[in-house]
Amino acid sequence: MLSLLAALLLPTPLKDLLGNVTSATSYRYNLKDADGRGMDCLEVSQAAGARDYLGVYHSLEGGFFRLYVAQSKDLLDWRPRVKIDDRASQGSLQQVGGKFLLAYEVDRTPGNFIRLRLYPSRAALEAGNHERQVDLPAQLSQLAEGTPSFVSADVATGNIALHFHFLSETGVDRTSEGTLTNWSNWKSKPRTDLNSALERVGARGNFGDRTPFTYRGKRYELQEVQFGKYDWYSWRVFLHDLGAGTISRLVVRTHGGSNSFANPNVRFLTLPNGKPGLVQTLFIPSEGSAPGEAGCLIFTKQLAAESS
Repeated sequence: MLSLLAALLLPTPLKDLLGNVTSATSYRYNLKDADGRGMDCLEVSQAAGARDYLGVYHSLEGGFFRLYVAQSKDLLDWRPRVKIDDRASQGSLQQVGGKFLLAYEVDRTPGNFIRLRLYPSRAALEAGNHERQVDLPAQLSQLAEGTPSFVSADVATGNIALHFHFLSETGVDRTSEGTLTNWSNWKSKPRTDLNSALERVGARGNFGDRTPFTYRGKRYELQEVQFGKYDWYSWRVFLHDLGAGTISRLVVRTHGGSNSFANPNVRFLTLPNGKPGLVQTLFIPSEGSAPGEAGCLIFTKQLAAESS
């Protein structure tokens, strides 16, 4: 059973690391790619041995979302490489060996679902040439399943574990988990303990995107939580300690004092200066945003070698 974690019990260095944007090494609000597109829900990754970065994100164009992959050398300026799919969003990219596995949400009739694509190389990814595609059948909701994030992935066996959201019977998104076996057998279920814990803190809106990470040998997730249904001002971020089974709200401090935050993504990687660091992105809704801060926020922090 998940318990609530008092904010003062959350290690201060991690709390400040993830929440204090004003101490960032570099940052940019309202992030756009080189073609002027908003980079909503950007997730950054770094290929093994690479000194540049890949980002998967979506942008609203012509009334629907398109999913893109872009490349950057400095984490602030992004050059689009390929459009992945139309009516697609919430992408998550993982390198497995020399291959790249992409999971994302697809908007189709009768409802959203999760699509997996496997690319044999980085060159194939940037050219949009996948070698395998699997559409995961909706099991928890026929209206909406999406915002996937990887728990584990073995492309040799086709055994892949995901966390994602589904639209519950009460009309709000709730967290869930699923496992694909041999590229064909998909089984999913709600994350009942986590959903109950978030409801106990008073959240009545959507529980959607999340990002897993490891810090000082411990496993965590950042989880977006909406306190009021349809209330974009009420989006907040919670830290979920996966080992202890505890949650605590993460207080985010921006330069202008924005209050609403969603779609957290964090990665520990090598910064452009060659030093270890993290890159984090958040979506700041216009409701609850300070002037000039709405849209995708990206920021980096340099770390001591032993911090990650």
